[in-house]
Amino acid sequence: MRRLLCGLCLAALFACQALATPQESEVRAAVVANFINYLEYPEAVAPPSADPQICVAGRGESADALLALDGRTFYGRRLQVTSRLHPASLGGCRILFIGDTAMRSTSEWLRGVAGQPILTISEQEDFLPAVGMVLLATQGRRTVFDINLAALRHANLKLSTKL
Repeated sequence: MRRLLCGLCLAALFACQALATPQESEVRAAVVANFINYLEYPEAVAPPSADPQICVAGRGESADALLALDGRTFYGRRLQVTSRLHPASLGGCRILFIGDTAMRSTSEWLRGVAGQPILTISEQEDFLPAVGMVLLATQGRRTVFDINLAALRHANLKLSTKL
């Protein structure tokens, strides 16, 4: 009986530890949300005190985790995270995350934001060559990102040196 009780306690402990460990999609969503703090937008577009709006095109684990952040406070600012169905509906967006199963093609979303100060982020491998700005990837057990600086400059966006 004592062994069974110890076994159950150990199983519960391991289950709690597994629950406490964030999923990769949750880590990626937090990385996307944190980009707000390291980007410098043209002042006329995004006053520093404005609540950031993140738009999500498509679905997928990371897109769903990002949508779950809607209404949460990051560094004193309330995040607004909304799903968008068409590139013409991106007014007010500061970041566009293109999920795995977007109804429209990645190139259609990127054409829709071309020249606008909207940071584009995705996990799709062909994203940077398609003029995307930030590609999220996994390296071992870590979430990493690659940045297309030319695409950032074209959108009149700058990265903080603190990144």
